[in-house]
Amino acid sequence: MAYLGTLHHKVHEFSDNYRNTPEIAAVALAMASMPHFQDTADLVMPRAPRRAAGAKPTLYLASSPATELSEVKRQVETLGRTARVAVLARRRDAARRMVSGIAGAQLLYKDMPPWDDMPGVYFGTFYAAKGLEFEAVFVPFADSSLMPEPAAVDAFGRDEALAREARLLYVAVTRARSELLISCSTGELTALLPSQDDLMWAVVTD
Repeated sequence: MAYLGTLHHKVHEFSDNYRNTPEIAAVALAMASMPHFQDTADLVMPRAPRRAAGAKPTLYLASSPATELSEVKRQVETLGRTARVAVLARRRDAARRMVSGIAGAQLLYKDMPPWDDMPGVYFGTFYAAKGLEFEAVFVPFADSSLMPEPAAVDAFGRDEALAREARLLYVAVTRARSELLISCSTGELTALLPSQDDLMWAVVTD
């Protein structure tokens, strides 16, 4: 399986945060302080957010892959009727699988407006979401066995794979303005995110 071997490094300016709620920014802050970000020149630490408080980001621990797929898809479809929603994954086919059957779901495309108030469902890769904003972001398949990708670990070693994919996942998390939902189905959350025991999450199980 091919893997993106070269990332185009760019500083993610996150110093004046009007985009995210404090709760979502707290997840981003925790990610940016994890060991994977040490000696990484292309990220800066976020400063205190200036948005009003909101709900805690949701961590959904599904009982099976099939349950994760059906429940997250249901929530995406429901919320997409009234808000701009994105389903973001490491690979496009994974995001596409999560929105399969949702009428009107659109692939993220070049030059789409960074933000508008029209409701709808979008899907694509972490990388494709750079520069965009959504009222809600769903990141499915956040299992330790899937993030970082086994192919990336084989190609670069675990430490480098963690560093590369942590940068991309950070971008995905910070696309969410008000609601963030992360899901997995193996019971083992990726090491790229704060622990499921961290109080910053609202943990939901089947």
